[in-house]
Amino acid sequence: MVSLLKFRRKLNKTDNKICSLLEKRFKIVEKIRQYKKENNLPIEDKKREKEIIDNKCKKTRLSKDFTKKLFKLIFKESKKIQK
Repeated sequence: MVSLLKFRRKLNKTDNKICSLLEKRFKIVEKIRQYKKENNLPIEDKKREKEIIDNKCKKTRLSKDFTKKLFKLIFKESKKIQK
């Protein structure tokens, strides 16, 4: 029988991967910030945000509500990094 500790170890590894991927994403956001600054582009792009959310909602088994909330939170942090 699998112990609770074993499940928790798996969760910890998965959580670490999630954080690592978000760190990578935000490093890319920093590069985007520089590009937008150099090209005088706005930080916010609502159309792009909607496209991403719609696309992710179609391609995941996660609930649409959770997916929307997750990406809105990611976008919020991305905008913060870009300011």
